[in-house]
Amino acid sequence: MITKLNGRRHTVLTGVALLIYDKRHNDAQKYQTRTLFGATDVKMADLTGDIIEVYANTADVKNKPGGYIYEGLGCSLVEEITGDYFNAIGLPARKLANEIFELCQADVL
Repeated sequence: MITKLNGRRHTVLTGVALLIYDKRHNDAQKYQTRTLFGATDVKMADLTGDIIEVYANTADVKNKPGGYIYEGLGCSLVEEITGDYFNAIGLPARKLANEIFELCQADVL
C-alpha cells in the first residue's frame, strides 16, 4: 500500500457514532444519536524502495489501515498533513471534544 501512496496525497477519513442517554427525558426519546467525521489530507514523501521495504518489515505496519501509522516510525514517511492531526491518526478528537462540551452545556450529559 505504501508503494501506491508513495509521493502522493491521500485523504484519511475517520468517524465516530455516539449513542447518548439524554438525562432530560423520561420517555422513549431519552436516547440520541450523533455522528461526527473528519477528513485530513496527507502527502507522503518520495520514498526509495529500500525505505519502503525496511518500513514494511517493521511491527509498525501490522494490521494498519493504509499500511502505515503516522505516530510511529511512519512519521518519517509523511511530508505534510493538512487538517486535523488527530483525525489523521484515527480519531476526530477535536470534533469529539467539542460535541461533548456542547452536550454538557445543553445539560444532556
